[in-house]
Amino acid sequence: MSVHKAIARPNRAHDELDELAQTIDSMHGKVRQLYLQSDEQRRKLSTIFEGSHDAILIVDLTTNSIIDFNGKACDMLNFSDEQLRDLSFYALYSGAHTHIRNFLDETQRTGWNIQELTFKSRLGNLIPTETSASIIEINDQPHLLTICRDIRERKQQEAKIDKITNFDQLTSLPNRVLMRDRINQTIIRNQASPNRYAVMIVDIDNFKSINDTLGQGNGDLLIKATANIIQSIVPKSDSLGRLSSDEFLLLAELPESDITIARKITARLAEQIRQAFDETMLVAGSLIKVSVSIGCAMLEEDGNSFDELLRHTDLALCKAKADGRDRVVFFSPGMDAEANQKLILKTALHRALKAKEFVLFISQSLT
Repeated sequence: MSVHKAIARPNRAHDELDELAQTIDSMHGKVRQLYLQSDEQRRKLSTIFEGSHDAILIVDLTTNSIIDFNGKACDMLNFSDEQLRDLSFYALYSGAHTHIRNFLDETQRTGWNIQELTFKSRLGNLIPTETSASIIEINDQPHLLTICRDIRERKQQEAKIDKITNFDQLTSLPNRVLMRDRINQTIIRNQASPNRYAVMIVDIDNFKSINDTLGQGNGDLLIKATANIIQSIVPKSDSLGRLSSDEFLLLAELPESDITIARKITARLAEQIRQAFDETMLVAGSLIKVSVSIGCAMLEEDGNSFDELLRHTDLALCKAKADGRDRVVFFSPGMDAEANQKLILKTALHRALKAKEFVLFISQSLT
């Protein structure tokens, strides 16, 4: 098993963890009694032990070997009684032994522990569990009592929710939410260890016209084909996501610290993407000419937040479209000023129109 994350008891996020904590508190005393009481009482407690829906393992901390367990543990791990008994606790662990050693040390130091652990079955299957551990004494020797809840089904549900929440359903690319998170994490890491990054928006030119002509289903095929083409070009270390209907967002890590050279590398990558659409594409049995416009911005030089980088990249994209489409444009500070002036003018015109401040003058034309 491998340790993924510790779950602090006071900050449990869901009822299932509450239930598990209560179970370990209750089972602690019952297992102690199981080894101290009479045969009759032991049989009653053994019924409880075997009736648990969770896997239970008891480990001798002097030898780290498993000395007792219930039937659920055998079922979950695909071991027979003979195979599991006296097996080293480390044998169930698929990661570095230092991780499980830290888990055992922490449990002995604090008396109990709750973590997500992934066990490895006899067949090699990985089984994520929510495991509660406690120290009990048997014959005056410390032993580890673990109650392990199989959370495979929950993990599968979490993965489905994660896919719906963070990935585009059409292309399976990261969506805007996940791309925002990745860029924000990159910005944070970059403060400690500066590297060069570029952000690009790749937009399919005239997509609405193509979509209206060929139909939404074929428009979706074009979106998927575009995603595949871009993915075939960009390095696997870069992050490509779908930003909106016909726009893709790319975060590219650049192997160069010099900003001038970094911009040239970015321009070369952007041109590779643009030129990949020079040939006609077969969509719905028809050959169509598709082109893309690309706006680029550089992390730090052009923005230090997701919103600022996205706004500046979008301004560069708008410039590319205004200049005739099918081209690559980098953001420049003048674009920001121009956009602000246009916004001020548009707002002033709207206000003047609403206040009826326009006056029509007619001059007579003399011929």
